Amino acid sequence: MALTDQNIVLAARLGIDLSEPKPSLIESIIQKINISGRLIIEVGLSIKALKSACEHGEFLSTLEQINLSHQRASEFVRYADFASALKEAEINKVLGLAKKKVLALAAADVGTISELLDSDEAFDAVTALSPIEMRRQLKKLEADKENLKAQLKSKDTQIRRLNQSKYDGATQPYPEHIAAARCDSFALSEKARLCLDDLSQLHADHMDLINRAGDPRGIEYWDVGAIAIYHNTRAVVAQAVALMKKLEAELPENIRDDFTAEHFYSDEEILKVKRDHALIVQLHKHDAIVRENNRKVGPGRPRKAD
Repeated sequence: MALTDQNIVLAARLGIDLSEPKPSLIESIIQKINISGRLIIEVGLSIKALKSACEHGEFLSTLEQINLSHQRASEFVRYADFASALKEAEINKVLGLAKKKVLALAAADVGTISELLDSDEAFDAVTALSPIEMRRQLKKLEADKENLKAQLKSKDTQIRRLNQSKYDGATQPYPEHIAAARCDSFALSEKARLCLDDLSQLHADHMDLINRAGDPRGIEYWDVGAIAIYHNTRAVVAQAVALMKKLEAELPENIRDDFTAEHFYSDEEILKVKRDHALIVQLHKHDAIVRENNRKVGPGRPRKAD
């Protein structure tokens, strides 16, 4: 890929300075790629405006007059439409990519692209691939997402069937609202336990990162983090205690006796909650990733040229 004499002659003819130091060359490449992306958007938007200005049947012939094929014009339009649907920060993130890579993104599912743009790591991993490999990976991500939707739909169907066939150990099925109270309360309490685990971990991480001895602002400055964790946890606990007192007042004395899920739930209910547990954990982890990404702020790094 070394420069040839013909390359050097062409550069001189176009006024391109190839003798610049390496950092200047890198900066020049990034700027030109970004400018190129903006020009492609301008062309796409202008083509759409041109089509609106043309009479019926006039648009294709107009493209022929400027030696622009309909296929290439459509690529410019897809690029512009894709950029139009992005937020400002996302546009800047995408402009550093080669046109073929942007078109590969534009052809993907909106939900998949949204998830990629929310994660710098995932975005960089996909866009580091070649355009062909990108399309394959994006299709795989879309397929994985559809599979998850199918699993969720299947679980919803299983829940409905279980709600219609819950038994109390005798012969009568539970009414739907009772079945929901039994199984949904397990799922909601499981989510609450996971959140409390996260609060506990948040406190541990907060304490580990504090170097109080070497900070002139003092212990009171750093304690505001732990105090916030305390009050937010207290609010949850207070609401839980209030609910427990209400239930204890409504239910018989032996409500406080310990019990195990195996003794209290039917076999079908236990099967359901065990199936749902993995999904609950997966969705909880996804929420944690979203919170982590939302905390990430600051300028982005320059993108590599393709």
